Amino acid sequence: MPTKNRKTDSTSIHASLRHLLQLGLKRSEAAIPQTITRTAKFKINTAIKPGLIPLLNAQFDAVEGFRRKVLGELEAWWNEDPEAFQKMVKCSMKMKFQGKSSCYAWLYTHFLKGATLAQGLSRDAANSLLDNMGGGLKSFLTRRAHVAEEIRKRYDQNLGDWDDGLKDLAAEHGLELPPPPPRVNFEKLTAQEIEKYNDWVGRTRAWGNLLLIQKKKVERRDACLPRYLKGYPGFPGSQRYATASAMAAALAELEQAAREQYGKARARFAKVSAESWAQTVERFAPAPVRAEHGRPEPRTAHQTVSARLAALIAAQPGWQPAQLAEEILAGVLRGAEKLKTHLSKCGSHDRQAVIKLANLYNVAVAFALEPVRVAGDYLSFYAEETPKRKAFGNVRGALHQPSDDTAAIQITGFSINDEGSPNYNGLLVCKQSGDRLHDEWAFLFCHQPGQVFQLAAEDAKLRGKILTEWLGFGSQGGSRKKAEASAKKMIRRPVWMNEKTPPTILPLAFGVRQGREYLWHFDRNLRTKEGWVLGNGRLLRVMPPGRPHAADFYLTLTLEREAPPLAEVAAEKYIGIARGEAVPAAYAIIDREGRLLAGGKIAEAFRDQQRKTNDEKRELQRTAGGYTKAFRSKERNRARALGGEVTRAIFALSAAHRAPVILANLNSSLATRGGKGTMMSQMQYERMLVALEQKFAEAGLYALPSAPKYRKGDNGFIKLVGPAYTSATCSACGHVHSSDFYEKLADTLEGKCGSSWCVTLPNGEQQQLPDAYTFWLKGKGEQTKSTHERLEELLKGKSVAKLAKTNRRKLVGLLKSRWLPYRATQADFSCVLCGHTMNAAEQGALNIARKFLFRTERGKQAGELTEAERRKMRADWQNWYKEKLRTVWRAPERGDGNG
Repeated sequence: MPTKNRKTDSTSIHASLRHLLQLGLKRSEAAIPQTITRTAKFKINTAIKPGLIPLLNAQFDAVEGFRRKVLGELEAWWNEDPEAFQKMVKCSMKMKFQGKSSCYAWLYTHFLKGATLAQGLSRDAANSLLDNMGGGLKSFLTRRAHVAEEIRKRYDQNLGDWDDGLKDLAAEHGLELPPPPPRVNFEKLTAQEIEKYNDWVGRTRAWGNLLLIQKKKVERRDACLPRYLKGYPGFPGSQRYATASAMAAALAELEQAAREQYGKARARFAKVSAESWAQTVERFAPAPVRAEHGRPEPRTAHQTVSARLAALIAAQPGWQPAQLAEEILAGVLRGAEKLKTHLSKCGSHDRQAVIKLANLYNVAVAFALEPVRVAGDYLSFYAEETPKRKAFGNVRGALHQPSDDTAAIQITGFSINDEGSPNYNGLLVCKQSGDRLHDEWAFLFCHQPGQVFQLAAEDAKLRGKILTEWLGFGSQGGSRKKAEASAKKMIRRPVWMNEKTPPTILPLAFGVRQGREYLWHFDRNLRTKEGWVLGNGRLLRVMPPGRPHAADFYLTLTLEREAPPLAEVAAEKYIGIARGEAVPAAYAIIDREGRLLAGGKIAEAFRDQQRKTNDEKRELQRTAGGYTKAFRSKERNRARALGGEVTRAIFALSAAHRAPVILANLNSSLATRGGKGTMMSQMQYERMLVALEQKFAEAGLYALPSAPKYRKGDNGFIKLVGPAYTSATCSACGHVHSSDFYEKLADTLEGKCGSSWCVTLPNGEQQQLPDAYTFWLKGKGEQTKSTHERLEELLKGKSVAKLAKTNRRKLVGLLKSRWLPYRATQADFSCVLCGHTMNAAEQGALNIARKFLFRTERGKQAGELTEAERRKMRADWQNWYKEKLRTVWRAPERGDGNG
């Protein structure tokens, strides 16, 4: 019988790694090791050497000036002759450009060879910048090609929705269509053409919102509204060096749009009919206040206007709509003035106050445009709303701008030649103390002519150099050409410096958190063991805008080491992992046949901790009018800690059971949605996966891919499967709750005696629909509606077979989400066919583990890239699952659905 382990093993990640390392070393027969990397970040301790601040600022300003000059010339070339620019970036030995075989070689010849550099700019720093810039230009062209492909797909999808959806909806409801979509020339696609197309999208969406959704009551998901095309990514540096959108200017634009509409509101409301005013009152009717843990949620700007309108109507029953509207808008603007006064004292640091002010202006414009919206004049509505929409977008953009300016100086490497002289311009050094508890670490930075150092024995005789107390760490071996590469190794020798012009010493600070873990992990290895080798690094500057004296400086180091080659291990168990909505993650352990052995949840306490954090956030907002810097840091640390907590638990499970981990392969398109509805965001999930990759690679149980997009489905102790249908499959009967299943249920809908309705399940049993259902309506709160009444509205005396496409989609959606859902709550799964109930996250983990067995037995890729492939895979998956339940897993027969 499977067991329920509610608390996962608390073994440390290092103990788990040692346990798995033994397994990897025993089973590995390959001869070629793999290279793994770590990045460590250290703060430069300018507090003990304040004179470093102006010196480093001068270096960074010189590098940034050179970067801007180079990018400015390249962008002008790109705009003038993009074809030649692309040839330069993509040039190689086979396709040279102006005699150069690489992008870096062309950049070096054009911008650095024989050039007179600005004061403070070292040739090494400029050379490293150009080397790094070549990769950035290639990435820019790759991103642009990917975005062009996405734009084409979005355009085709909008065209299909126009032909197959909007035209039918307009005919069904007797509406006049807006103008058709403009043609787009994809051979010579420009930003102006994208903007023109998006203007059509905006007008068409206004038509759909005002007429289809609000007047004809079409569900938003059924309205087939077109989607905006993406803009091309800007040329490297074009956004970074562009004038930032000032928050004050953006709020001023938004206020101007709100006051302009306020001036027009009285004349509009003076002409509204009683019916139109009733629709406005209904839209702004007060909603019931939802409470979380006994405390009511803060009111939104819309709810504030709704409550004020209801109070005014009750207190002044004789007022006309124009009087009521003027008083409402005047009250909103008075509230906005109070917030402006507050922000004038604290600046825009109180982000919650900025958001509240922007929402007040937004709702003021929305209320002032109510007569236009109710009239259905979508062209006027779109034109009048455009200034507000653009200003509101500028406010959101200003909110998301980085609060600090960042700049970097590349340190290309730490290699030294046979004489001990550096090939590049930096070196990590340590001055050892007797007890080793007070060692000093520093970085030697050469940025002026004559600044040199050398690693040599203490008894060496070097002219013009003096022996120091520093121990230097360099590297030898390795090569960009693998055929010429030798094993890379760490070199530790005393440091000799130029007597007249020594390198600049940048002391490193190790605080309570900053750098501590790297000191523990890398200190022993760097000084006493052969393992980690220095790869490259960067100097970073993080500076509040316009305040160079307040800048912080950091050193990041990339360390490399060789790990055991990938081991061949025959697994006896597998561990499925799924993200959850009520818990961060869940796991299920199965044997090699797919039988469930154990299951449980991971990081269950996180939800309660998050609730406490939310309570603390509300209290700070109420008492202090904003969040403290310490609280924001606490929030960030808590979010990062979640990924680490889940990683440790998964790694401990894998070590305890010596079992590979099976995860859902969530691609980058999901990353942009952030893992909607799950407690772990996509970024946290990706960080967890990267951490698992690194740790398993250290144990010789995973082969690191060159990039995330090249991850394999079956790679050592990490297996990746497609997530399709894993959360919709019943682990007791094998039934898949797909859209086709609900489509077939809709065909069997029939009315019984009185007002009851039922459907026929695939096993022949009849299932009665509930008499009523609840749903949450924006602005009105939780609503209850009769199932019979809603079905009468949809059917209108027709059979299901004769329903229009729109109403059929509504019917299927109601069956799936309201009347017969298999996920009635976030935490629970309930099979419509057999009645089996289980924690949704744990069942998802079980099905993810079993799906790997399904894919392995199938002998080919599951094929889930397109909807057609997923449909075919779904049928095979369901048949395989049911056969396993009947012959191997021995589940009781509860249903026989065919989905």
